[in-house]
Amino acid sequence: MPFSPSTSSQEETPTSLTCSVCSQPARGKHFGAIACRACAAFYRAPGQKLTGLRYLERLKNAKNPSFSKPSHDYTLLNGLFTLNLNIHIPTTVTSSRRADASKTIIKACKKGGNCQSLLNNNGWFDCKYCRLQKCYQVGMNSSNFQFDRDPISTKFTEPGVPKSMECFLGRPHCVIFVEPERVVLKKELIDCSELVEKARGILEEGPGTPFSCKSPLLKLAQALQNLELSHSPGPAKLVTKYGKEEVLSFFEQDFLKATRWFSYFDEMKELEIDERLEMIQAIWHVFSRLYKLSTAAIGRRRAVCEDQLLMISHDTEYTVMDLTKIEFDYSWCTKYSNEQMQHFIDNTENSFLYKLVDYMVDLKPMDVELSFMICQACFHYAGQRFQGKILEVCEGFQERLANDLHDFYVEDWRMPNYSGRMSMMLRINNKIREDIWKCRQKQEIADIFDVYCIEYSHPEIFKDI
Repeated sequence: MPFSPSTSSQEETPTSLTCSVCSQPARGKHFGAIACRACAAFYRAPGQKLTGLRYLERLKNAKNPSFSKPSHDYTLLNGLFTLNLNIHIPTTVTSSRRADASKTIIKACKKGGNCQSLLNNNGWFDCKYCRLQKCYQVGMNSSNFQFDRDPISTKFTEPGVPKSMECFLGRPHCVIFVEPERVVLKKELIDCSELVEKARGILEEGPGTPFSCKSPLLKLAQALQNLELSHSPGPAKLVTKYGKEEVLSFFEQDFLKATRWFSYFDEMKELEIDERLEMIQAIWHVFSRLYKLSTAAIGRRRAVCEDQLLMISHDTEYTVMDLTKIEFDYSWCTKYSNEQMQHFIDNTENSFLYKLVDYMVDLKPMDVELSFMICQACFHYAGQRFQGKILEVCEGFQERLANDLHDFYVEDWRMPNYSGRMSMMLRINNKIREDIWKCRQKQEIADIFDVYCIEYSHPEIFKDI
């Protein structure tokens, strides 16, 4: 059965509402007013019957000088409507489809329009005139009729003409298959050769202060303590601006700090100096992420800074910054505004430092645990990035360090059940790994659209940062 247009709303009005015309239970909104179905049908019927007088309207609007007097057709139609409908058609016919008691086919009220009640004792309507006037008073209007509300519309929509390839590409047909010349963006070169040579010298010379421990993991933990003790005891410095000078300075210090720390891991000497240097260039930013996270957690525990501030290590001093309020200057590396660069450089409360610092505060890792976390994250990342020989070597490093951590828990700390702390450490490392993959995706998009106007002499150092 085909659907037909309805005068009610799509969703029925609750039965607690009453009809605005007859005060009976309402069944929706009809013609712009809350009404029952009977009153809606009553209001609709006069309007439909009135449309039969369109022929009279055309006669009236036609330029016929004899229309002032009733013509034969007019008289015949007048009598025909009067005969069929038992009503009187006035000589003045309006062009509106709306029924009006003073101008339409409704008989006048016998009480002069003063009916006190529309319904009699039997539930019938005595006066159609007053009922129609009440419909007008409550705001019912035929212009509020709702069309095209069928679940399956029968209205035919002509599809638009699709754009041609010429319009879509904005190029004429004769050169549509000719690849245009690419615009080459001149980029500023940042030379990292001196930084790489410094790292090579550190790896060749070995650790600055040699010492021996019973396991490689404990030796790395002692080296981590030495990094902590190398900071000056003075108050933390507040950083309010982060521009080219600050960015490159932090990069250099973090890169060299990671190189010095891994120089204490004697097992890396199994690799050639070039292979070690290549690995350091890949994993330094993973070390930097976890070391910054640990430093920020220390600042929270020691109440050095407020919740929105983060304490970060820079060379031999601690710095404090608020990533949500600090003044960033990206003009040296891109032509886009700071607001446009938010997608590529996340310096808001969504930064991994803000999201993971609470995890690190709750864990409160010892130097041995933090050393294991750094090595596990770095060697896993290096193995996945390089594959081949580097992957096999990194898996061996992780197995050796895992055994050292087990011995530390069981023998030194007397805690054979350490699965809870291990799960917390691996959870943080997994979050760090997820952040690295997100950075890689953003960097790939930036490379496609030439977001940055700089390039590095050693781009492998700055991959995934």
